[in-house]
Amino acid sequence: MLAVNNVYCGDCLELLKEVDDNSIALVVTSPPYFNARDYSSWPTFDDYCKFINAVMSELKRCIMEGGFICWNVSGRIICNGTKYSLGFASQAILEKFFSFYDIIVWVKQQGTIFNVTSAGYQKYSKDGGRPVRLIQRHEFIYVYFKGKNCDLNKSKVGKQTDKNFLYWSNVLSLPGARAHFLDGGKTRTVHTAPFSEVLASTMIDWFLLNDGIVLDPFGGSGTVGAVSNKLGNDFILFELNSGYCEACCRRMGIDGYIKDGELVSVPIVGYSYGDYSEFDFRRSDGKKQM
Repeated sequence: MLAVNNVYCGDCLELLKEVDDNSIALVVTSPPYFNARDYSSWPTFDDYCKFINAVMSELKRCIMEGGFICWNVSGRIICNGTKYSLGFASQAILEKFFSFYDIIVWVKQQGTIFNVTSAGYQKYSKDGGRPVRLIQRHEFIYVYFKGKNCDLNKSKVGKQTDKNFLYWSNVLSLPGARAHFLDGGKTRTVHTAPFSEVLASTMIDWFLLNDGIVLDPFGGSGTVGAVSNKLGNDFILFELNSGYCEACCRRMGIDGYIKDGELVSVPIVGYSYGDYSEFDFRRSDGKKQM
């Protein structure tokens, strides 16, 4: 079994083979989108789906009975002018391996909805000034579990009050990802699509059973690991890009990442987060989120 609270650099399909059966309590991840970034390139959408299928197969083996998987994806992706239903394709693959729990709609308060110029949303057609495509203000989190029964903390769920009732909604209005900076705020991290900390902490608060291990097979800049670390939970992160692995280590203040069984040392420098001080989101236990 891989040691917990570490970042592993390599192909997630190969690294997953080193994870023990039924050892992971929760998977929280946002996989690479089909040909959306420089690190996510497949010849065809079918090839992409085959890759996701292989990952899901390994994850089913690794997740313990009753454990959850939270799979965050956009509903659609546009590649070379063709729209693909990324959400429906992801859900169809999840259905092959896991049992359905719910679909959470994440309405972004900040993030890509304001990037209208770079995303091309301000381009208009010639026949009436209509946008080329609708602005996508939300993403989905497909929540599934392994086995026939899930055992969420019923006492936690049962403590719903008027103050935290909306916390248990499957429509969440949450910030997008924070900006991450190194060197005392001078250098932005290398990752172009960081994962939302508030979303990650919400999924961990809701779906982690018995303080088990949280796994992110697509670690990116390390949000799931950083949030797990803050909350006192064990984690395992996989990331293919060594530059992102280095960013993960600096973000969490750990000595280095593991590649091919060897520790690759990373010098620790200052790290800070973007400021969401005005955001007061309550956890299920009534405490302020993050």
